[in-house]
Amino acid sequence: MSGINGDFVERIKYSLDIVDIISEYIPLKRTGNNYTALCPFHQEKTPSFTVNPDKQFYYCFGCGSGGDLISFVMEIENISFREALKILAERAGLDLPASDISFQERDRKERELIFTINKLSAKFYHYLLMESEAGEKAVKYMADRGFDRNDLRSYYLGYAPDGWQALTNFLQKRGFTGEDILKAGLALQGKNGKLYDRFRDRIIFPIYNIRGEVIAFGGRTLKEAENTPKYLNSPETAVYKKGRNLYGINWALDEMRKTGNVVIMEGYTDVIQAHKHGINNAVASLGTAFTIEQAQLMKRYVSNVYISYDADAAGARATLRGLDILSKEGLNIRVIELPPDKDPDEFIKNEKKAGFGRLMDDAVNLMEFKIKQAAGNYDLSRIDDKITFTKKLAGLLSEINDTIERELHIQNASRKYNIELETLKKGVSIYRS
Repeated sequence: MSGINGDFVERIKYSLDIVDIISEYIPLKRTGNNYTALCPFHQEKTPSFTVNPDKQFYYCFGCGSGGDLISFVMEIENISFREALKILAERAGLDLPASDISFQERDRKERELIFTINKLSAKFYHYLLMESEAGEKAVKYMADRGFDRNDLRSYYLGYAPDGWQALTNFLQKRGFTGEDILKAGLALQGKNGKLYDRFRDRIIFPIYNIRGEVIAFGGRTLKEAENTPKYLNSPETAVYKKGRNLYGINWALDEMRKTGNVVIMEGYTDVIQAHKHGINNAVASLGTAFTIEQAQLMKRYVSNVYISYDADAAGARATLRGLDILSKEGLNIRVIELPPDKDPDEFIKNEKKAGFGRLMDDAVNLMEFKIKQAAGNYDLSRIDDKITFTKKLAGLLSEINDTIERELHIQNASRKYNIELETLKKGVSIYRS
């Protein structure tokens, strides 16, 4: 088998859905959470071929054939690994990289190593939070924000002690080298070559992939110092690409699949507070702007995306940057508007699931949100501002390709902002010509 850069293989898997690929070859029938079909690899009268969209895996209980979308294409087309990748790369619009025979095996071993280190490190951090005297201040910090010890246990939070080499020494005593720890992103190397822990005196939030494996960590400082970042995250590694993952998706997946909805929040505690109060389809984006890979990941399980970011200007700008990416992937976007000076964590803690549910019911669609954000930049009682806003509004409305949807938004905006209907229609027509 020709070795291919493992990162490229992961890009293909994130870009494509196994259900879409297999359904191009055989008809699939939805059966509960999975899909079933007559196996294409042996003769049968009763379907025993199953596709699991959550794990992106297929298996035949009749003949034992199974694997991911790459192995399916290899088997059904009777072609090599590289040939299957070529087909799938074209399907995903990606260019196949040059072959590197040894890279794939090296990459596989590195990924396994990092998963092992991450799992052990999560246990180390969790033990220090729950059992050590040093972790008590972190327990108190979380308690002050509405999270008790059961919550810390349920979401496997941890504490990184205020020392330079606590985790590094722990891992090295268990046989891991400095290079191993650096690869996992859990240590940094000083100018003198000495290693020191990346996370120090921080509450630790393990970040999981869709299979529940620890792929990275986020740390919230307990020091309110100017030169200390409030949040510090793992760097990208062989197992962690922040633009391809969503915090909390391992907990949210069942509810996402059941409801067809996902609620995207900004921070770790937002998500945990949501799940604690029964909002079980909440995740966080692990960054300020969404990526195509995250949109494609969500699209496998949901059609509706609710955005719930902090109710401040920076939060709104971050929200706006990501919406078009999600929309272009065919997801239906609605924006939850929180009260001023509230974040999801605080709002849910006070108003519970019912209060947040009312905000979801009142969520505005993508175009309404864009228009409202634009209107907030102008004093519409001033003629110059109203002219500029009307032009901006016409430009936004011109982006709507569906005729009926565009017409309804034009009528609504005309009434809401007291702009002559014909004037607005002419403006939209100019932008679309």
